[in-house]
Amino acid sequence: ILLYIDDYDPKHRVEEIIRMCDVTGNKKLTRKEFLIGCQKDPVIRRLLVPDA
Repeated sequence: ILLYIDDYDPKHRVEEIIRMCDVTGNKKLTRKEFLIGCQKDPVIRRLLVPDA
C-alpha cells in the first residue's frame, strides 16, 4: 500500500476516520463506529497489529 505524507498527519487521520465511519453524519463517532473505522483503516490497523 502506497502511503502519502497526509496519511501520517493526525488531523488528517481523524478527519478521514470520521468521514469514513460517521454513520449518523453528526461528525461524532460512537465507540462502535470508531472501532469499525480502525479496523477499516490500513494505517491504524498496522499500528495496532504490526505483525498482521
